[in-house]
Amino acid sequence: MTFIRRFLPSITFLCSFEASARHLSFTAAARELNLTQSAISRHIRMLEERLGSPLFVRDRQTVRLTRAGELYAVEIRSALTLISQATLGFRACPSGRSINVGIDATLGARWLLPALKDFHVLHPDVDVNLLSDMRQDNIDVCIRPPTDDDHEMVVREILSVPIIPVCSSTLLARFRVKRVEDMGEAPLLHFTSRPDMWECWFENQGFSPEAVNGTLFDQYMTIIGAAMSGVGIALLPKVLVLDELKNGSLSEIKCKKSITENYHIIYKANSEKHALIREFSSYLGSIA
Repeated sequence: MTFIRRFLPSITFLCSFEASARHLSFTAAARELNLTQSAISRHIRMLEERLGSPLFVRDRQTVRLTRAGELYAVEIRSALTLISQATLGFRACPSGRSINVGIDATLGARWLLPALKDFHVLHPDVDVNLLSDMRQDNIDVCIRPPTDDDHEMVVREILSVPIIPVCSSTLLARFRVKRVEDMGEAPLLHFTSRPDMWECWFENQGFSPEAVNGTLFDQYMTIIGAAMSGVGIALLPKVLVLDELKNGSLSEIKCKKSITENYHIIYKANSEKHALIREFSSYLGSIA
């Protein structure tokens, strides 16, 4: 690490640079960091001396980044963000036993969160963080239907959920929907990540409507809200709308055949948190 330290400027200098680069103003950076403008200017000058090249072009009362300065600002901002997140993560979980779970926000709120209460009783030293963006690099495990890209992952089924058509009682009455065949004229609500879901569902029911037009949504929460408002009929995992079915804000349309969607816990076989993930996976398997 001795070699690397030669290229590590002061964090204070880097923070002053990042703020100045973001605001394109030493004065605004000083205000944000609660420093004087002269202190910011001195930090930037000393950082430039350390780097051996200017970061800003000074033009009377204004400053602008050099081309190299622009690239450096992007990388430094990313590095400072990582340091900040690592520090926050350590303070939140000093035991080091934490797991980042990628899961749809609505499924996380309506199915996983209620179940985590007992997990925390069994494992009080483990922090479970729920992240809806499953593309993040710091995701340890995902809970979702499997895909063809999961061939190098550990994939274990933990939840089988009935998929049901639901809508408001107002829409049900307006289109006189009593059976699958009556749904052909009603507006349908589509999920962007599963654009063929309605076609597959109708095929399973043995019915081919002339069209399956409707509105697109990319979040379960918004499609549930649209269904409750009478915008159309939604095809949803039943576990997500149990409260709405119970209080009558949504009604289930009875169908000929039931279909299910299987959710799996998916993670890398060589994960550094393999033991902890197995504990978490076993717990979810026991409650599903």
